[in-house]
Amino acid sequence: MDSDSRRLFIAGDDGITVLNADTGDKLGNIQLKNAQDVLLIPVMNGDEQGASTKGFATGDGSIIAFSLADMKITATEKLPTRGASSLCYDDDAKTVEAVSAGGSLATVDAESGKVVKSDRIATGAGQIVCGTLGHVYVADTSGNVIHVLNHGTGKNDGDYPIMSGSKPSGLALDTKGRRLFVACEDGVIEIIDTDSGFTFIELKGGAGPARETFAWTPQGKGQWKAASFVAHQDGTLTGVRMNAYINYTVGGQYKLEPGLGSIAFDAKTRHLFITAMHSGAPVVVVAGY
Repeated sequence: MDSDSRRLFIAGDDGITVLNADTGDKLGNIQLKNAQDVLLIPVMNGDEQGASTKGFATGDGSIIAFSLADMKITATEKLPTRGASSLCYDDDAKTVEAVSAGGSLATVDAESGKVVKSDRIATGAGQIVCGTLGHVYVADTSGNVIHVLNHGTGKNDGDYPIMSGSKPSGLALDTKGRRLFVACEDGVIEIIDTDSGFTFIELKGGAGPARETFAWTPQGKGQWKAASFVAHQDGTLTGVRMNAYINYTVGGQYKLEPGLGSIAFDAKTRHLFITAMHSGAPVVVVAGY
């Protein structure tokens, strides 16, 4: 989601579809066969987020960089392994991290779009997040753990066990408090202190594979400090409310379209954009916060 330009970027089989976030009109398409993930590089002006200028996407074993100004590809690089690949951005290192479910971790320079380092490593098929201490967190659904991958060394620094949930698939990260929000396919949402690797709160969400996003909402309705929004495949949308760094509750839960997928937060309108299926056709569900 590019809140400033009001554009929504959606990865799909025929590339990256660009929509007007307010009207739903199609604005263009970035060619990338079997696109799997898309990431816009955030620009920070102090604590305020500025307008993004560059994006990245993965598909068919490749990663591309593209300009948001004209939506043209500026760089293309091969990844170490084919198959589904996910992206996250490390603001400290100024790198894009690409994790392949086929078993690799690639580090891409965010400025040039070039792969600067890659390693073969056991990963997982769930969501990934990064942004603290040089680590990429990967939900390994089949292993029932969260891998903590070090993109400097290319090694696994350890695994976070899941307390009572089963099959973690959704991840979100609060990079300030270093809290990891883990949504499991059985509906359990675990909140992990990444310094200790310990789950200190468990909440209840929906069922099925999950995706989630973390957002700061200090001026939001009800004065939520921040929230992790979790979309489960059964159509359940859960808002995990931050009351304090050690206090989280379910702030709201709603039943939307079944088949919920990827989720993005619009900081301008405080709306959530969630991919879903409706009568066999792909749609974007817009939920107001």
